Amino acid sequence: MNPLRIESRRGTTIESLHRVSVVVADAAGRRVAVNGDPAFPTFMRSAAKPFQALPIVEDGATERFGVSQQELALICASHNSEPDQVAIVRGLLERIGGAEEELACGPHRPLAADFTLPTSPKRQERQERQKGRGGTLTPGGSPGHGPNGRLASNCSGKHTGMLALARPHGWTTAGYHESAHPVQRRCRESLARWSGLAPESLGEAVDGCGVVTFALPLRHLALAYARLVAWGHAAARASAKAMMAHPELAAAQAYVDHAYVCLDRMRDSVERAAGSADNEVAALALEAWARRRLRTFQDAERGLVFGRLTLDAQPRPLYVG
Repeated sequence: MNPLRIESRRGTTIESLHRVSVVVADAAGRRVAVNGDPAFPTFMRSAAKPFQALPIVEDGATERFGVSQQELALICASHNSEPDQVAIVRGLLERIGGAEEELACGPHRPLAADFTLPTSPKRQERQERQKGRGGTLTPGGSPGHGPNGRLASNCSGKHTGMLALARPHGWTTAGYHESAHPVQRRCRESLARWSGLAPESLGEAVDGCGVVTFALPLRHLALAYARLVAWGHAAARASAKAMMAHPELAAAQAYVDHAYVCLDRMRDSVERAAGSADNEVAALALEAWARRRLRTFQDAERGLVFGRLTLDAQPRPLYVG
């Protein structure tokens, strides 16, 4: 089997090369497919969020605070800082008696401002909706997306969930993001159980949002996700159901949709041009040019996303990128 790799080219020259390790496993730990090093130590980063959310469900915080399915989905996810998403996190934070200043995630520019196209109807719709709520543009903010507060952090849902986890236990929320805090110890225990490892064997570092991130062999990461959907665990079922019911990332989806539309238009244009020659020599030249252009578009399309997800409940496919 040829090793998977990613080549970054400048012109026709390979500028950088990245080896790829992949493991596909079932819930019993059997490897269905492997490429590269299955023991490669891998920081889970945001991929750990569903496992960090499980204690929130298991320990009764979701029941105590009436956490909705949509709120649980945001706890399990990285969001785009869209107004509706920020409003959901704000509502949960207020309901648990928290304040934005408690969130250890730092502020950053709302990601939706980068994803949404300036002419996108979705953006215009959100801007109008924001105006209707009395939203204003503050210094450092983006039109229709509000200021760069901690709630706009793409990890604010996870951090709010961690504050919610601390409260039923009576744990102080100060330092909840640090390794020695009971919240992080509880998250570590959760991930270790699902990945089949001892808690002390997990590697640790500080993630970009300031909270602990864990490292584990790639094969155990695959095992954890296989178990998440196969074990029939009540908390896992609740989290998976929430994520599948609310996969919406409207701004990013609109951006990818628009990119596909542009590629399709360019392809049609090239194909029409290739058939417009009025003599054999011109036709051969146009055909060669069209082949080169279509290959370029094919490469661009491959780079847009990792895959496409088609769900019965969705009117159109969702792209993973």
